[in-house]
Amino acid sequence: MKHRAKLIIMTIMCFLLTAPALMAQDKNVVKAEESIAKGLETADATAKREYFEKAVEYYTKSGMGKELFELIGDALVAGKDYASAAKYYLRGTPEAKKAGYSRIGDGMVEDAAAAGDDKEVGKLVKSALSNYRKSDNPEAGYKKVGDLYYGMGNSQYENALGYYIMGKSYPDVKKIADGYLAAGNDTSAAKSYERMDTPEGYNAAGAIYEKAGEYSSAYIAFEKAGNTDGLLRYANRLFETGNIEGGVPQYQKIATLYEAKNDKAGMAKLAESASKYGQYQLANELYMKINDFKKAEMALVYMDLISFNYDGAIDHATKAEEESLVAAIKSSRATLVILEKIANDFDLIKNNEPSVTKQYDDNKNLVLSAEDMESYKGYYSAYKTKIADQIFALSGSYAKLTNDVIKQVIRTKFLSYGAVRTILDNNMVKKKEKAAVKTEDTFL
Repeated sequence: MKHRAKLIIMTIMCFLLTAPALMAQDKNVVKAEESIAKGLETADATAKREYFEKAVEYYTKSGMGKELFELIGDALVAGKDYASAAKYYLRGTPEAKKAGYSRIGDGMVEDAAAAGDDKEVGKLVKSALSNYRKSDNPEAGYKKVGDLYYGMGNSQYENALGYYIMGKSYPDVKKIADGYLAAGNDTSAAKSYERMDTPEGYNAAGAIYEKAGEYSSAYIAFEKAGNTDGLLRYANRLFETGNIEGGVPQYQKIATLYEAKNDKAGMAKLAESASKYGQYQLANELYMKINDFKKAEMALVYMDLISFNYDGAIDHATKAEEESLVAAIKSSRATLVILEKIANDFDLIKNNEPSVTKQYDDNKNLVLSAEDMESYKGYYSAYKTKIADQIFALSGSYAKLTNDVIKQVIRTKFLSYGAVRTILDNNMVKKKEKAAVKTEDTFL
């Protein structure tokens, strides 16, 4: 009990000793704040400076360190005297100085939001940016400028977009891109998504370009996103429109991406797709990459069959232990010889075509200019009857094939000719009578 009483007495004595100092400190702080208030009220530059320097003296007497300069700087920012605020921030700690520049920039952005004149807005933004660049977090400042312009409506979205990118505020970049997309401005949306510089953004842009038929732009976007499915759709389109030279390198690029991810399932899918388009050499290479030697060997069987290399096909089918296929090739050889002659005739006619600029529509139909069309029709008119007759002969010979593997390869081979796709269906059954065949139907 005596110990507790002694402790209470000592506490009271300490309070009595420190109270005058605390009161003096509070008194100096109050005087400093009063000087600041007077300095903010006066318009006279000299008087203003004197009031604020007096505040420095009072804060110093109160025992305050360099943090006093930040307090004065903040007060000047609130009073919109940014030049004076900067001078006081500079007298503070390095951290306070950088934070001060941010606050000055914020104040200027607030002023710009309230300004009604575009020229004044631009001037304030320029000054704000100058301060943000010297701050501790310039990106946060750039975002605030972006917010300023975004708040002005869609006419300022491009300005907002630029500052959001400077501020690395990618959710806001997406916000603008989403807005463009919702408004039906697909071009601006795609470009904005690309500026996110993320897989998400590139994929969104690629989808827009693909939908619009801008396939080259879609490819570039999907490549940056590492989107193998998007790249595969692009490559397949090249094959489907007869652009073999373009499709093969794209498949090889996609294969590299699958290899980097050790995606064997993706590689197998790619090899299967290559076979679908008759690219059996490529399929063989892709299967070899995943050590699927059986399918790699079968790809060589297909490659020989499509070239009518019967002995080679038999040899590879034997290595693949496909005895039934070996037997089917041997028994179908007479029919295959007839089909080989038709293919050779088609190739000879095709190789001597007049030189024209070729384009294909979504259905793989050849689209030519009026001038090229006349040139093409003139050339093919001499071969119209022969081509039609051979296509009908092709249909009859194909019907004699019984092995599914051989039928698949032969179908792939002949569907690469435009005239075959026009006159026969995918099962090599005629869909046009001979009397209905026009010259342009026989374009190979």
